[in-house]
Amino acid sequence: HRLLDLGSDVAHIIRGLTAASPEERYPDARALLNDLDRASGGREVRGPTGYAAGHRPVPLVAREAELLELVRAWASVGATSGSVVVVRGPRGSGKSRLLSAVTPRLREAGARRVLESRCREGDPPLATLRRILEAYLASLEQASPEDRLAGEAALLAAAGDQLGPFATLIAPKLAGILGPGAGVEAASGGFAEGAAELVLRLARLDGPQAIFV
Repeated sequence: HRLLDLGSDVAHIIRGLTAASPEERYPDARALLNDLDRASGGREVRGPTGYAAGHRPVPLVAREAELLELVRAWASVGATSGSVVVVRGPRGSGKSRLLSAVTPRLREAGARRVLESRCREGDPPLATLRRILEAYLASLEQASPEDRLAGEAALLAAAGDQLGPFATLIAPKLAGILGPGAGVEAASGGFAEGAAELVLRLARLDGPQAIFV
């Protein structure tokens, strides 16, 4: 076997194994092995983005207990209260896969929408709230015409006269429904509190929302 030089190619491979976001990692073992072969043969590696993800879903093994715990947490959500579950594990341990597997179960259990917001190192302030609000809009775009109208009406009702301008400054894409948010001034922390309150109101008016952060 050849020994690999610890040069830029190997560094690129290591980044593809340790990236924080699953989208920036190798999609499967075949892609990783192919890049290792390319590096050992002196050819340029493609990196994670050079390979398409396989169409076969990765099987979820020995995670039934975790799935049941997440479903139980969802069942504890009431009309006026929520639930928070922290999923811990090292990178590549299957956290995203677990949440992907529980999504259909949450929908069957009554989740109106399942929203996802990925956190990245170096994110600007309020980026997570912006992505949650944008994920809500994305869910409306994929919904039926009736569901989309109901979701837009819920958003307008949740925003009211005060929260809309705050939310559109955090997530400008909301302006298409709520109107522009220019000219708004808020005390320190006001934007985050306003956007968080909007998310809570949406859950009350549009139906239970499962949010993965």
